[in-house]
Amino acid sequence: MKKRLLLLSLLMCVCMMMLTPYASAKRKVINKNGCHIVNGVLEKYTGKIKYGKKIVLPKEVKAIGKEAFSVYNYVDDESQITDTMKNCHMKLKVDSNIKINKRAFNECFSIDVTYGEGLKILNSNYRVTPAIGVYCKVYLPKTLRVIKKNGLRCYMSKFWGDDNSLIERSQEVRIYLNKGLKVIEEGGLAKAIIDKKLPETIEVIGDYTFADAVFVESDIDYPEKVKGIIYPEMPNNLKSIGAYVFNPNLHRSFASEYTINIPAAVENIDVRVFSKSSGKTPCVKYKVDKKNKVYSNDENGWLYSKDKKTLYWANIEKAETVIQDTVENIEFLAFNRLYRNQPSQESDNINIYMPKKLKKMSRYIGEYMYDYTLHFATKKAPKLTTRNIDDIYEYRRDKILWGNSSVVVPKGSKEEYVKKWKITDKKCERVLVKD
Repeated sequence: MKKRLLLLSLLMCVCMMMLTPYASAKRKVINKNGCHIVNGVLEKYTGKIKYGKKIVLPKEVKAIGKEAFSVYNYVDDESQITDTMKNCHMKLKVDSNIKINKRAFNECFSIDVTYGEGLKILNSNYRVTPAIGVYCKVYLPKTLRVIKKNGLRCYMSKFWGDDNSLIERSQEVRIYLNKGLKVIEEGGLAKAIIDKKLPETIEVIGDYTFADAVFVESDIDYPEKVKGIIYPEMPNNLKSIGAYVFNPNLHRSFASEYTINIPAAVENIDVRVFSKSSGKTPCVKYKVDKKNKVYSNDENGWLYSKDKKTLYWANIEKAETVIQDTVENIEFLAFNRLYRNQPSQESDNINIYMPKKLKKMSRYIGEYMYDYTLHFATKKAPKLTTRNIDDIYEYRRDKILWGNSSVVVPKGSKEEYVKKWKITDKKCERVLVKD
């Protein structure tokens, strides 16, 4: 038995001796041009920080590892980050065959990244997320067709100022789009800095695509030079626009009115294009190309179907608002109640006169529609429609009658409205009859 144990021990020792040199040989370490490379992975860059310097990746680099270009490869604390590190704009080209860790550019120093031709789909691995106060740029290739969900999304950093106030600052990354790009998925360019002239090849703009993004003229390099907010020119090939694509605030100046140009090719618009900020709602106006086969607009900038039978978006800002008689259907969140100066809910009641041909309308006719009176012209109550909506609307079980709102109907039709809309006894008191 002892001989067997001794033999087994000797065998294990021999195996370990054989494996040790093999393991050492497998771990190949190279230090070249400031690049610390282990088994083909760039683990750390520690080259000299110099304005405009070109970073040359050795041919041995097959992948870029986690936080390879972190500013904390040079300093231990945020307070030690120099102005050069913040704005040196060192140049780096990453070929499409190089694999990238999803945190490769996390907390990086100022770097201008150019992604090589051949890249067709860009996911969040390619995101550049600099340290606070650091300004970076990203150049996309002509071969790129799709930016995936949150692909180049930047994030808001929160920190305490010298006066103990909470400061929110977006990571500052200037992204240069290129012709050939067709699809930007949800949040793909959120909080980024982008040219207002979008590539004409773009066909799909997903939800939250440009949320909190800053648009600049092509010759303006840095966002601090921008006064107010600029919105992009919609590409002529655009077919679909998602929800909450824009946010009109981002701790910058708040403009009260925007006009969205809708090209002829557009087939689908989620009317929740603008997200609301701090209870304010911008006056969004639509200008639709006359060649568009799906949508149209009127002199007020309201958005309709081509035949003007469906109303998609209306700015409700007058005390007496009349919906034109061609309308037969009022869609989900069509009424945009404007709170330019945030009036109290006890004032500014608005009368909305509904069209005679109205057949159906959404239960959720608009947000923040607390103090309004709907005047109906038909004795037959319009059908209330629903749709798959976000959880945020689930608590609004009172349907049409929110807050102090009320409904005025023709004589002899109150029972029809109450029954068809399933209005509770308490709210029946707010269904009034025309004189």
